[in-house]
Amino acid sequence: MWTSPNGIAILSVIAYYVDIAGTPQVRLISLEKLSGSHGGENQAILMAKVIRKYGLEKKIGFFTADNADPCDTCVRALLKMFNPRASPTGLEGLEGERRIPCVGHILNLSAKAFLEGDSSDIFDSHIAEKDQKKERELLREWRKRGPIGKLHNLVYWIRRNPQRRELFLSITSGKVDQSIMAELGVWFVDDTLKGLMVKADNDTRWNSVYLMVHRALRLRDIIDVFCKLSLLDPKEEKRVSAEDVLSCEDWVVLAEIIEILQPYLTYTKHFEGRTPRFAEVLPTMYLLKDHLSEMRQRYSSNLIPAPYPVLDCIIVAAPTDGTEREQQGGLQQDTGVSTWGRYSTMESTTSGEPSSPLYQAEISVQFEDKDLDPEPFELSDDGLHFIQHSIKYATSKLDKYRNLMERSVVYWAAMILHPGYGIGFLQLRLPNQVDSILRDFRDYFDRHYAQASRACLRSDKY
Repeated sequence: MWTSPNGIAILSVIAYYVDIAGTPQVRLISLEKLSGSHGGENQAILMAKVIRKYGLEKKIGFFTADNADPCDTCVRALLKMFNPRASPTGLEGLEGERRIPCVGHILNLSAKAFLEGDSSDIFDSHIAEKDQKKERELLREWRKRGPIGKLHNLVYWIRRNPQRRELFLSITSGKVDQSIMAELGVWFVDDTLKGLMVKADNDTRWNSVYLMVHRALRLRDIIDVFCKLSLLDPKEEKRVSAEDVLSCEDWVVLAEIIEILQPYLTYTKHFEGRTPRFAEVLPTMYLLKDHLSEMRQRYSSNLIPAPYPVLDCIIVAAPTDGTEREQQGGLQQDTGVSTWGRYSTMESTTSGEPSSPLYQAEISVQFEDKDLDPEPFELSDDGLHFIQHSIKYATSKLDKYRNLMERSVVYWAAMILHPGYGIGFLQLRLPNQVDSILRDFRDYFDRHYAQASRACLRSDKY
């Protein structure tokens, strides 16, 4: 479902199939104008029309769509249309078997749950409703005034005024009067950030928040100087709100958020495109669950490792030529300790967004004094509370859809039939379920493919 530029609701129908030569194919077979309600029943009527037009009633395999309620209703209605004799229980079984959730949408929902805290599943059922409401309000308020909310406010404040944009870009270009910089106790030596602007997020995709934070970490020095210069303005209305100025802990939390969410971006890019990766979906869900479990353990106390600089100085210089490199430089303050940072990433030469499905981003700090190791950073209770609950939200949403996936034998079939997987993953991760999964797989194969397979064998003899 999408809306055309002239405001018409369009339902696209795409068919994935294997041709007579055994080659996977994909075709857009229809674009239908959707009039009236956008509900699932109305969509199903249009879908059924297309299915009958191409004579696909007996050839429908599986339905893939976003995990929205109208999509579920649409699939349910279609299954009922083409299986009129099926009982309610039978239809429920068919839906569990044939409805394939969109993995990209699942990753999006889990990441958004981390960022927005929109899952109620983690609250214990015995907690009073008013306590749950209070808990959610506290989390919402913290997000509103916490690092992501503060960065959001700051980014929009910078971007929506031409003079502020000009000031920000002048800092990235090193055009600010050196005497003013000296008064601030900093000097700028990194020219790789010239012309780089903060990125704004939006409400549609979680990765817009990720990219906003990712860009801000690269520009942390610039942002800090910009805020200091803004606060020196004699006119109060031209100053940045002091409440939106990011503290040292805010930057640490933002860097931790990037580390937690980075696998989401990696897996999202991995499943984009036309390369068949269906056999990798469930293993990926388990890998992501392992990652979240590891992160939950890491943030079990206020003391966290210090992979990121926690002084007033952070150096983030990323390549822009599509290759990995190290860049020394950045803003340094008179802290008594010289630091240098490495920001290793792969970026495209046009948009600055990750261009590789194996995208990795890391920030590390080393001290020139080799005898001085960075101490663990102690998060405040608010910071720890935010990260802990965000991880719980993300895990809850991921588990919900992973459990739905496991209802469909097709995921297991794709993995078992894949030469690179077989039953190795099952034996490693789900040893107690191997027999039952293989039994369901054989039953499904016998019901749907055994006769066709035998027919092919007979035709090959002649």
